[in-house]
Amino acid sequence: MNLITKRHLDVFHVVHPKASRAEATTYNKHFGPDPGVIDHIFVERSATGRLKPLACDVIFRTVAPDSVWASDHFGLVAKIRVGK
Repeated sequence: MNLITKRHLDVFHVVHPKASRAEATTYNKHFGPDPGVIDHIFVERSATGRLKPLACDVIFRTVAPDSVWASDHFGLVAKIRVGK
């Protein structure tokens, strides 16, 4: 991850700089031990004037009414402004 984060910003942590590990995790513990944050949305650091993270949230954290999970991962959704 260090190679990626040298040139890129993790959008979730830009939008939620004080988020705990539990708030940021994207692995569904229902399917096994929690390896932590395994899904990311990145923007290039050099493009921060052109790509501005506005919002980012972890989705699909709850089981559906039919007791089926969307995935073994929670999803990430982001809103990013493009342009100056």
